[in-house]
Amino acid sequence: MNIDSGESSSPFHQGEIDVQRRVGVAERMNDRGRGLIRTKMPDQHREFFSGLEYIFVGSSDQTGWPNPSVLFGSRGFVSSPDPQRLRIASLPHSFDLLSANLSVGASLGVLGIDLTNRRRNRINGTVVAIDESGFELAVVQSFGNCPQYIHTRNVRPTKNRTPDCIGPFKVETFELLDEDTRQFVGRASTFFVASCALNKDGTSFECDVSHRGGKSGFIDVADNQITVPDFAGNSFFNTLGNFSLNPKAGLIFVDFVTGDILSLLGTIELLWDDQSIGAFKGAQRAWRLQVFHGRKVQAAASRLIGELVEYSPKVLSTGTWQRSERST
Repeated sequence: MNIDSGESSSPFHQGEIDVQRRVGVAERMNDRGRGLIRTKMPDQHREFFSGLEYIFVGSSDQTGWPNPSVLFGSRGFVSSPDPQRLRIASLPHSFDLLSANLSVGASLGVLGIDLTNRRRNRINGTVVAIDESGFELAVVQSFGNCPQYIHTRNVRPTKNRTPDCIGPFKVETFELLDEDTRQFVGRASTFFVASCALNKDGTSFECDVSHRGGKSGFIDVADNQITVPDFAGNSFFNTLGNFSLNPKAGLIFVDFVTGDILSLLGTIELLWDDQSIGAFKGAQRAWRLQVFHGRKVQAAASRLIGELVEYSPKVLSTGTWQRSERST
């Protein structure tokens, strides 16, 4: 968002507008976006963020490779000193690419999500301060998201389950998906995706991080590619709009049983008219990630352990991929 759109009053950048035009919603979304996307946080959102124990962050390096991260803390580790600032009292581990991307002036996308009640709110902001315990953002855009496709989970209290209790993290890096990793992705019903696009001056990348959900099996895995259906949503097209300008993505998957985190980086192909999409109930289009790098970190998300309580009602009307011989 917030990249030169050719229409200074629009809250959307040119990539988002192009996708909105392609699907016939641009005029409606221009009016709707002006009303829903704010330059400061309403009190309701400020209170929501202050009650979280985890938060997802999207960042980018200088060449436009996006990275999704998850940060943890006790309730109150995220705070809002005033409606135009967000403070996060947590820093990334050294294995997290956010540690290299975090600098004053950097653009970050922030997703606050409560998996116990399906609420979520988002901000896009600029880092204005970093210290030994965390960092602070100036809010550029603040907006809410509906609970579509978010599953309710019984995320347990964090007492006695802090990462410090489990010893050093075991980090595995790879370039090719092995069978275990394919199964990890193939059975997932939730993941988070980071994307970015150049700002209007062409000097830096502005970032976003979004949630994706479906039935277990809604992601197709074949060789070193994964294909994700795109369901009807708020029609902002933040992710697809970024992809249209900068076809790169970072994905993060959480194993809610073990707390393991899987991160994947790769290039994106937008699938508008692929015949295989028609066989997937509920999908309007799709996108495909060609993986070139991955990282698995053991128990890095131990604070997100929690069994699935209920599928999102919206997901019940969608399907799973009809597996072909190429799918493994």
